Amino acid sequence: MLKSGVIPSKFYWFKEVKRRSGLAINRQQLETHIPETADNAIEDPMEVESDADCVETSDDTKQLEDDKVSELQDMLKRCKTVSRKILTWLNYLYFVLGSIPLWLSRQQIDYLTPEDFKPKYSSTRVVLDCTEITCQVPSSMVLNSQAYSNNKDRTPFKSLIGVAPHGAMTFLSPLYTGCMSDNEIVKLCGIRDSLEEGDSVMADKGFQLGRYFAEKNIGLNMPLFFSTSNNGQFTPEQVELNEEIASLRVHVERFNRRVKENHIFDNDIPMSMVGSMIQLWSVACILANFQGPLIAK
Repeated sequence: MLKSGVIPSKFYWFKEVKRRSGLAINRQQLETHIPETADNAIEDPMEVESDADCVETSDDTKQLEDDKVSELQDMLKRCKTVSRKILTWLNYLYFVLGSIPLWLSRQQIDYLTPEDFKPKYSSTRVVLDCTEITCQVPSSMVLNSQAYSNNKDRTPFKSLIGVAPHGAMTFLSPLYTGCMSDNEIVKLCGIRDSLEEGDSVMADKGFQLGRYFAEKNIGLNMPLFFSTSNNGQFTPEQVELNEEIASLRVHVERFNRRVKENHIFDNDIPMSMVGSMIQLWSVACILANFQGPLIAK
């Protein structure tokens, strides 16, 4: 800002003209337009501000800051109100939907089993798979070590989902920390107690539980591993068996995808929601049962 009675230098005019016009002006052009004497010096009225203008600007800035603070406080109140309403409805749905029996009897399974299962896997009671949702990294080292998964390199919560051969979810386990393996979750969730003698379970290669289910005379159908015999290659019969199991157990993966298509679990669950995470996960999975069949008849 220029002071009264001060002669503006050529350098000052050069910068001002260049800034306001946006044109490239050399010093030769500047000599022909800028006067050398103080009598011809013209001050820019926009550069001169009175004390009253400064006070008025300060008051406007303060009023603007007060309005922003008030708007932020109002937004926080609305967020708290919305959060309370969501948690209230979440607990209500968890109570109502949790009273619906999911597990089906052997007679119901036999009646609803598709034709693809009946030739070789008619005894299949449930198709198992573990899925996970991620949460924020806990600040506590103890909680972080319990929730951290070395395989996934993150902190997930895992759940075991069981889908009947016709595509409906019939079993849902609680959420477990990411440090637990799929085999440990199967043993802790108690699904074997719901199975009957003569039933069979279909699962992926990660479930090494043949002996565990055999103790109750329950079969386990899963893809085969590479054998050390036959030069480490599958025989044509083994390839056909793996393709059959993979094509049948894909229904549980489709159900997992349906649950996550609602985009509720796209982002990491905040630690403040951990107390309500089981309710949120259970409601989302049970509501997926009401979206229509996974298998087209």
